[in-house]
Amino acid sequence: MVLAGEIEELRTQLEAAERARKAAENELHEASDRVGDLNNANSSLATQKRKLENDVQAMQVGGGAFLLRV
Repeated sequence: MVLAGEIEELRTQLEAAERARKAAENELHEASDRVGDLNNANSSLATQKRKLENDVQAMQVGGGAFLLRV
């Protein structure tokens, strides 16, 4: 009977370990998805920044040409 009790305890511990593993796996997938989302947002913001920098540069060049004509 002692052996049966130990086996049952080991089964219980194994089930708890499996639940913990699955929970950790789910957290990993969620974190990975979040990292992907943040990378996409970062890329989009970098593209917008480059466009704005180009627009500012174009305005500065255009403004300088305007001042030279005056």
